[in-house]
Amino acid sequence: MKKNINTTDSIKTQLSIYFKLILCISSIGLVLITFELYLNVQQRFRSTKNSSSKTKKLIMPEEWKKRPVEIKGARVAYYWHNILHIFNNDNMRRTIPFPIKDDDIFRIMIIGDSLTYGTGVLQEMTYSKLIEKVLCEKYRVETLNLGVCGNNSSQVLNVVNKFLIPLKPDLVIYGVCLNDFLEANEGQKTNKRRFAYPIPLPKALKSYMIERTLSGKFFHKSYDDLLLRFGLRLNFIDDILKDFNGYQRRFGEDVEQLNQLVIARGLPPVISMVLHQAPKLGANGNWISQIGEKLMTIAKMDVISAQPYFEKYNEQVLRVSQWEGHPNEDAHQIFAEEFVKRIKKRGFLEDYRR
Repeated sequence: MKKNINTTDSIKTQLSIYFKLILCISSIGLVLITFELYLNVQQRFRSTKNSSSKTKKLIMPEEWKKRPVEIKGARVAYYWHNILHIFNNDNMRRTIPFPIKDDDIFRIMIIGDSLTYGTGVLQEMTYSKLIEKVLCEKYRVETLNLGVCGNNSSQVLNVVNKFLIPLKPDLVIYGVCLNDFLEANEGQKTNKRRFAYPIPLPKALKSYMIERTLSGKFFHKSYDDLLLRFGLRLNFIDDILKDFNGYQRRFGEDVEQLNQLVIARGLPPVISMVLHQAPKLGANGNWISQIGEKLMTIAKMDVISAQPYFEKYNEQVLRVSQWEGHPNEDAHQIFAEEFVKRIKKRGFLEDYRR
């Protein structure tokens, strides 16, 4: 009799545990479903309120996702954020050869990486094209965008070596990015290291949640941001700081050679400026920018200080979207204005008035 009572109590205990487990799972599921519904309502509300905004959406619209296309004259082409990105054999944003130099037009050759290329913005909204648009109101000017995604300072130097003589520019502008300090392909290594400390869930389940649900996307991004904040995942600034003396030395040598090449062709010193899409005073990015400016000044470039930009736009995020970290159209407009002011100040264009 006692044995039967013990058996019954054991069964009741097991059932109680199962019941509590089911109740716990059901509660978690109910919370997730409620949160998913909330996110969907928020997404629809924000999309209706401002359908053109790339910064207030919870998930990436289908039309913003990367989709390859075929464009005549392009080695590679695709849409990203519904913006056409084209690449020729030199990985530059054009499909036709550079035009022959017209001596009646002041030619500006603009060099740099993806910030100069204009990743995430329309070609006509890149700072290169905006410089041309403003200056052409009074002067005969053309700009040639030689920005190549992923280029560091050594690769930018190679671009100058290849194109300076054939293109015969009257002026060279260098839009410097902080990751120009890095070694070639170092940014790709950083991206691989960003997968450290993955979410401890089965891969199939994680992929399904991230691809099919708003809550999955929300928690995935929040987790990634948390690891970055605590230094458990790296960004390219962490890579620069890892061996800053080595990167600094190489960058200084590159910009010195670059400027010497330009001056040797009888051109004025390169006008350079450090470009940044998330300025924050006192942060590592601000500090690295100042070091870069010192090295470019030592190289005798014509340096536009980015410090006033950091002060004016402190802690403003000027990225294309939460899925695309490159400068947005507002940032390109600011960069263009700074370069235009310096060009006008130097008086290069007096012989090219319309």
